[in-house]
Amino acid sequence: TMQLTNGIAHVLDHYTLSEKMRLLLPEYFGFKNLGVLYVDMSNSRELYTVTVSSTREGENFAREIIKYPTTLGVTSKVFKKKTIIFSNAPEKESLYIPDIDNIIGAAD
Repeated sequence: TMQLTNGIAHVLDHYTLSEKMRLLLPEYFGFKNLGVLYVDMSNSRELYTVTVSSTREGENFAREIIKYPTTLGVTSKVFKKKTIIFSNAPEKESLYIPDIDNIIGAAD
């Protein structure tokens, strides 16, 4: 728990925070994958994620911000209810939209 807390508590930007969480949280919680959405707390209240990718270790990273609607998909239900939804078969959820609710392309 201390390693996890120390790993993310002192991060100063969303790109580094996303990368740290992507590396630390799956192992801690026993998940295969992890996707992180942030809420823009300004008047827009938009959801967004940041991507950090590289083709080879040591190369420059490509960084991108991707915005998501707060009115579509299972993600909208999570946003409105301010809770976590666990589902072993999210694709069977009536609100499920793969491009919104599976931002990391997770599969069995």
